[in-house]
This record gives sequence, C-alpha cells and structure tokens, in this order.
Amino acid sequence: DLQAAEGHSVPDQWEGLAVSLDAALREARPDADFVARVRHVHERASKLGQRHGDPSLYHLIHSAGHSLEKYSSHHALLVMLVSELAAGLLGWQEDAVRSLGCAALTMNVAMAELQDQLADSDLPLTPATRAHIDEHPRRGAQLLCDAGVDDALWCECVRLHHDRSDAGRPRAELPEERRLARLLRRADIFTAKISRRRSRAPMS
Repeated sequence: DLQAAEGHSVPDQWEGLAVSLDAALREARPDADFVARVRHVHERASKLGQRHGDPSLYHLIHSAGHSLEKYSSHHALLVMLVSELAAGLLGWQEDAVRSLGCAALTMNVAMAELQDQLADSDLPLTPATRAHIDEHPRRGAQLLCDAGVDDALWCECVRLHHDRSDAGRPRAELPEERRLARLLRRADIFTAKISRRRSRAPMS
C-alpha cells in the first residue's frame, strides 16, 4: 500500500503502480477482482499525485518522452494525473474526479496490449487494426459494465472518450459524463503528443 511505499522514491512508486496496472489491464475480464485491482491502483496513484504533484508530473512526462516500456499503463497513469489535477482546478466534485481517474486508467482496457505493440512499431495500420482501435471505447465500457462497475460516470466516460460529436457545444451545456469525457480526451491527446513512439519523437 501507499504507506508501505513511502520509503521509496516518487519515481519508484510510479513504476510500481505501472507494473500493477499493466498486470491488471492484461488480465482484464468480467470479474470483480479486475475491478478491485484497478480501484486499488487508482487510490494509490491519486494519493501519490496529490502528495507529490510536481515530482510526479516530471517523472511521468520524462518517462513518456524517453521510454516505450509498458506504454499503455504509463500513458494511463499520466492521463489520470493530468486529468485529476485539471479537474481539481476546475473545482469538480470529488466523486466526479474519482470517476474520471478510474476512466483514465481503463480507457484503453480493450486494446492495452495492442497499444503497447503500436507504440513500438512503425508499420502502417491494417484495416483490422483500425477497426479494433475504433471499437475500443465501446468494448472497453462494455467490459467494465460486465465486470460489475456500478459507476455510470466511469463507464460512460470510457465509452465517450473519443466521441467528438459535442465538440461545438460549450462545456457548461454538456451533461456531466460528456464534460468528463471531453477533459479525458484532451488529456489523452496532449499526453500522447508529448510521448515517444518508435515512429516519431515526442513533441516538445
């Protein structure tokens, strides 16, 4: 737990969380154990980000620009941290921020292994791979629902995190699930741009 990890450096704690999240995402299936493991990682990661915000951002952004190891889980943790910090600045309620954070960790649950492979590849996408990518928000949300996630905001945020149909509407007019999904989408896109891929260098 986090108290036991306090003797370790902030980077070491984030690396431990990446290992735990990677294992959970690779073994994702409709059972309560998977959900409990994700919630446990989220609780520890959120507390670590609150206590050590700047060192955490520095470590995760530096890692994103220099390493491809466990890309999917490292990316999810960085998106979670950025999303939760932004939501806090926006004054969002604690329950909504928790839903957003869990959604960030699981937004790519339906393609975590594929995401790792794509990050370390410079080959063009095949039609089958493109279809898999296009379907992953819906499939991920369904997996979470089947696993017993009873947080509708969490599931809807995952389902909508690539949906741009509300792009022209002011944030204040959006229902809560779409407000969360819009923030998640923007954090996802921005952190992906500053992350290294085999096929390109990270944006400065």
